[in-house]
Amino acid sequence: MGLLRLILAAAVVFAHTPLHMALTGGRLAVEAFFMISGFYVALVLERNYRRPSDFYVNRYLRLMPIYVVVSAASLASWLVIGIKPFPESAAPLSEFSPSAIGFLLLTNMTVFFQDMTMFMCDGGHGLHWVSDFRTCYPPLYGALLIPQAWSLGVEIAFYALAPWLLRLRSSGLVAICVASMSLKVGLFAAGLWHDPWDYRFFPAELFLFLTGALAYRWRDSFTVLGEMWQPRTKVIGVIGFALVFSRLPFGGGFYWLFLGALFLSLPALLRFSSDHAWDRRIGEVSYPLYLSHVLVIGWLHYASLDLGEWSFSLIALATAFVLSYSLYRLVDIPMERLRAARRRRDVQPRATELRSLA
Repeated sequence: MGLLRLILAAAVVFAHTPLHMALTGGRLAVEAFFMISGFYVALVLERNYRRPSDFYVNRYLRLMPIYVVVSAASLASWLVIGIKPFPESAAPLSEFSPSAIGFLLLTNMTVFFQDMTMFMCDGGHGLHWVSDFRTCYPPLYGALLIPQAWSLGVEIAFYALAPWLLRLRSSGLVAICVASMSLKVGLFAAGLWHDPWDYRFFPAELFLFLTGALAYRWRDSFTVLGEMWQPRTKVIGVIGFALVFSRLPFGGGFYWLFLGALFLSLPALLRFSSDHAWDRRIGEVSYPLYLSHVLVIGWLHYASLDLGEWSFSLIALATAFVLSYSLYRLVDIPMERLRAARRRRDVQPRATELRSLA
């Protein structure tokens, strides 16, 4: 699962470079991350936590340390040398109303409600809802220190519900999935097929988290498919699909086919990670890579290097990877010791082998 997560994070990096569409593309990568998150949350809630409060604290401790470091670096770059995450959308704070400034301080400091910046407008007269944030000036998301962290707001919304939702029977989760997918189809039918409704609206993305959770819950049933397709074949297949996706003829069918392949492959991907330590380590770099790459791209633009599309994009990816690995070693590993201690205090994890999950 680690290598796939790294490929998905790289797709998001490329989405913010001159290449724009490479690997799976940014949108599909983010939605694949939502499904993987649902699978992982179902696993840890079953194995590691008795109390929702401990789950909430550990999830927050997972997100915040690297977010704080990257936010501080982004703020310093903004104040000292004028590098803004998305300069074309950034506006002086003086153009925002007091209510907008208060909201922006809250969301930049806590990560909460970052996705809401895509559904609100200020206009200097106070916050109000809009259907298309691109028509709004000044745009709220332009004042986020890490604009792509909007997806963390969606993740946190799922975390808030997960301890209660995942107590439901599978039939209840399937019903909620159908309702969420129906909402997404209804939004598209109503003309809301554009950003932010296409993949940033949590109620219409909830089905992705829940299908990931169902993949974990139904992992034993997937052994029937495993008799026809070995776990290694599933892993190679879905990773290969991600690598060549942007080269396939464009169409919604491939989008759903990839998500379906991911759903069926999640237990095999987890087994692969449990058997290969290098895959787990690579996967840990995906989160800091996701958070830090826009900052790195800003640095490269500031350097005014004369580079072609591919050169700029590959240098941005390589530089962001080095920075992300450093963040993983210096920030995430020490914090993981604290999270592990909290998990042991809450409940002793079961000794079930992860390799049995595929």
